[in-house]
Amino acid sequence: MEQPSFEVTPEKEKKWNDLSKILSLSKKETSENYRLVTTPVFQKKIKESLLTGKLDQKQKDEIENLEISLKLEKNTCSIIKTSAYRECLEEIMENQKILKSEDLLKLNEIRIFLSLKWENVQSIHDITSEPIFKKSVLEAMGATGIIPSNYWEGLEKLRKRLLLTEQKAKEIFYQCVKEKLKIIFEKAVTDNKKRNTPQNSESKDSGDDPSVKQGAGTALGIEAGDSSGNQLFNLIDLYFRNKIFIENEQVFPENKMSVLKGLSGRSEILISSRSKLDFSYPVTLRGQFEEKTITEMYRQYLVDCFSAKLQSEKRRLFNNLDKLGPILGLSPIQINSIHSGVGVVIYQKYLSQALSKGFLDQSDNAFLSNIQATLSMDSGKCSEIVREGKRSVVNFRVEQIFASPNVNPDRVSEMRKLAIQFGIDLKEDLGVSQEQRSKMFRVEIDSGIEKGKITNESQELIQEIQTSFGLDDSVSKKILLDCITTRCEGHLVNAIASLRRKVDKEVINEMEKMLSFGNLLPIKIQSSIGSNSEKTQLLDLFQSYSSELNTSGKFKEKLELLKLMLDL
Repeated sequence: MEQPSFEVTPEKEKKWNDLSKILSLSKKETSENYRLVTTPVFQKKIKESLLTGKLDQKQKDEIENLEISLKLEKNTCSIIKTSAYRECLEEIMENQKILKSEDLLKLNEIRIFLSLKWENVQSIHDITSEPIFKKSVLEAMGATGIIPSNYWEGLEKLRKRLLLTEQKAKEIFYQCVKEKLKIIFEKAVTDNKKRNTPQNSESKDSGDDPSVKQGAGTALGIEAGDSSGNQLFNLIDLYFRNKIFIENEQVFPENKMSVLKGLSGRSEILISSRSKLDFSYPVTLRGQFEEKTITEMYRQYLVDCFSAKLQSEKRRLFNNLDKLGPILGLSPIQINSIHSGVGVVIYQKYLSQALSKGFLDQSDNAFLSNIQATLSMDSGKCSEIVREGKRSVVNFRVEQIFASPNVNPDRVSEMRKLAIQFGIDLKEDLGVSQEQRSKMFRVEIDSGIEKGKITNESQELIQEIQTSFGLDDSVSKKILLDCITTRCEGHLVNAIASLRRKVDKEVINEMEKMLSFGNLLPIKIQSSIGSNSEKTQLLDLFQSYSSELNTSGKFKEKLELLKLMLDL
């Protein structure tokens, strides 16, 4: 039977042009219809040639001649040929997943026969072999996600056998890594939720500080967890042990001027360079989880860094801190924001404990400096936190003083000295009312006079206390006069009561206290308590104890002061 002729002659071409005009077809429609008719013819010829198995030059020439005679576009022919090549590849791999040496030879023969370049069929191999290579990579990773060193060579051999490009193999590997990272991160989120879930525990003493968690390494009162099982560290470990990161070395030129020895005023410029090694992270979890979840997990890891109980564990976590953020897909701005937030919390918690003893020692300052340096915190912000911490401590002391119905003079004195040491102004920084400042001034002055701390010889202490409480001279003088008057009258009442009970020792004791106040500011006690006769008896009794009361050699001065105060 005579084979049909597919040669496009001028007569045939004229006929279909005339037909196109009759049917009112555009040039584009005519070309498309022609392609639909001729393409199956060309496809059939290629399949028949491949089925014969005789991929000789004669068959190749026939295909090329048919291509020319049908006047097919180069792009159309290329698509048909690559499609035929793909069908051959799929047929070979249908029964076996990995290509044998003879299969590779056969495929290469088909490619040459079809006049295809390697770049024409590379994408076909990449797509077809991707599931096989991905499965092998995941199997090599195992449960830990870390590929043993002796497995890498096997994977490279597999890549070559599957005819995968290095770029495609890397993309598949990155996909596998991302899947493993997601699994580890999901487990870390689950573990974090479990440890933050309130557990039933024995009731504790209401006096315990709920903000300080027992057993935390630094007792910072932050959410310290069991960092030894931290899944986020496993995530970093997987990333670096698989060598996923990309090293980027930056070289910076440096010029250093050096004075030439023996040549006054002469120098030379030494040109050198220094390098800095940075890492880029081709696989991250950005977009795989909610941003809120990722930032919270990074924050918790940062907290674990500071709350780890063992120094070795603390170092291990800190050493990997700069790697975790980029792997999670956090930007430098996000990382700095988290660092600042956690740094403030740690600063405040640590200060509230360290400042409670009244000062910051060398170890305290070293720890705070470490926080500032590690988290790249602003020095001005840190200074403000320290300042605010000191204000809080002093303010808490003030609240404690007035929480009791009776103001304790020792507490007042301790608080005032602490405020001076911390540089805190009770009026300007804490806004303590004048009424409260006046009360504390009076209580401390009263106690100081009674205990002999404030005398004629040490009146400068009054000025110091007055300045600390921010009181005007007029206010402090009024308080001082009222304090001395009230205390002197009280001691006089007690002395007369003891006189009536004939308890001489108590009488002398009360008059000694009265004189300690009168010695600071001599006053005549204007009181109707006691008659002139009783006051005279008090004076006589005081004189009778002259030998016991003259230990300081100032008995006469005391006697004169007593007469003045008793108005005798």
